[in-house]
Amino acid sequence: MLIMEKREIYSEQPELEQWNLLEIYSYPNNIRKYFKNNSMDEPSEEKIEYITNSILQAKEYFFLAKKATLYTQPVLVYYGYINLLSATYVLKRGEIPTIENHGMSIKNKGNNIGEIDVHMNNEKSGALSIFASLLDQNLDIKKMKDFKIRELFSVIPETLEYCIMSYSNNPIHILPIEEIIHKKYTEDRLKNNYIMLLKDKIDTLRNDEYIKKNYLPIQYSEEYKYILMRRKITYSPEYFYCINNQRYISIPFNEKANGLKIDNKISILMILYALSILCRYNPSIWNKFIKLDSSGEKLLIQSFINWSIRLIPNYILNIIENKNIIFSTKEQGIINKKDNENELNDIIKREVEKYLKERR
Repeated sequence: MLIMEKREIYSEQPELEQWNLLEIYSYPNNIRKYFKNNSMDEPSEEKIEYITNSILQAKEYFFLAKKATLYTQPVLVYYGYINLLSATYVLKRGEIPTIENHGMSIKNKGNNIGEIDVHMNNEKSGALSIFASLLDQNLDIKKMKDFKIRELFSVIPETLEYCIMSYSNNPIHILPIEEIIHKKYTEDRLKNNYIMLLKDKIDTLRNDEYIKKNYLPIQYSEEYKYILMRRKITYSPEYFYCINNQRYISIPFNEKANGLKIDNKISILMILYALSILCRYNPSIWNKFIKLDSSGEKLLIQSFINWSIRLIPNYILNIIENKNIIFSTKEQGIINKKDNENELNDIIKREVEKYLKERR
């Protein structure tokens, strides 16, 4: 997995700033410059118009969604996402995508939103298959089978706690991971309460190919609060970041998709599609859910929509610029060079040696 270089940008209004940065790519001269810098042929006027209109329409969809309610938000955010993906496809691939349909359908509609299946139905020219290659270059699209909405939620960091609350028997497929740096080695640790939410608990972790390849045998901390994983010499990281810069590792869907890992950006696209179809073509189901939900699932859906409005433009910006762009209010222009223990020991050693030399 390619871990992108970080770029930190100071902003107290990241939602506005990310759109200002995206709009740079709606100007014809900047589009031509992007093509040239990426060794592509001069874009035609048709491609320039396609990119410009897609970005500006997407912005309008997202800004309308910000003011709307759950009755219409899924439709607005989904089409905003599709527009951003369309513009990005042309910028990255140099050609306008030929899309026949959404490439998805929904099945098993009912009162419980999480039990609805999202079915992939067009591997060649559906929007899902075409744009999935932008969002995850390692994805084997042929492994994409039917996924329930609750399963798709299990790979999204920002709404993970709501997912756990709403679908208590639903295994999760991501794990927050902490890096512990010691003097002579580095290890990673996982909270055991998350391990207990995996399908086969600790056995899921022990049998995971990534874990076996990169870590020594798993150990427990005192009182079994953490799982400790010491890195092998051949350690090669495969993690991704959520919006607060927390690292996560992905757990494959071995139970139904033979080792498939679903990128959270693809999961968001599929969930938005399903919710938009319910919202637009099944108002009796959607309106009833909004008015009468007694399970708390509505809190998950609302949180998901709110996060989608914030996250999707940031994700698209990352793909266009090939960087992990982080918006921060941290002071800029300050480099922390405070002495750590090793540096302090070196300074003391040099000063002692200097003193002894002068005494001779």
